[in-house]
Amino acid sequence: MTKDPVITFGKHKGRRVSEVPLSYARWLSFGEHTFKDGTKFTIDKEIAEAADERIKEKSYPEKRLMGAQSDNTEFIVQYHNSEEPTYYVYNNFSDAFKFVTKNCNLEDDRIRILVWEVLPAGHKKCVMRYSGPNWSGDDEEFVVENYYPDDWEEGQ
Repeated sequence: MTKDPVITFGKHKGRRVSEVPLSYARWLSFGEHTFKDGTKFTIDKEIAEAADERIKEKSYPEKRLMGAQSDNTEFIVQYHNSEEPTYYVYNNFSDAFKFVTKNCNLEDDRIRILVWEVLPAGHKKCVMRYSGPNWSGDDEEFVVENYYPDDWEEGQ
């Protein structure tokens, strides 16, 4: 990123564009917003461009998780076993679940896995999460949310 301006408003006032969450950078990149009461707010052009540049640097799965649209519903496995997460994209929950159970070391105490269902319009929800045995104290869990065996392909 060539320029990294300081944000001069809002909850991230005083922080650089490179320091804010990606979801906020995406909001900044839109440039102009109209609030429910009809008030219009325009983001400084330099800030909006820096945010847009930051988003362009991201991978396809990261963009989808930030709300980018697609033609299909996708299931994105967000696999954390170190500082930076790794992403894997699947066309159905069954394949994402198979990947998690067969390829992720569930004994690793640094691990955290999230499986996101991302709709074509960019809306997302977490449909499965797993935190390793020592992720945060005693919160080891393996939870499948909103999906039941009848929803999966036959033979799961």
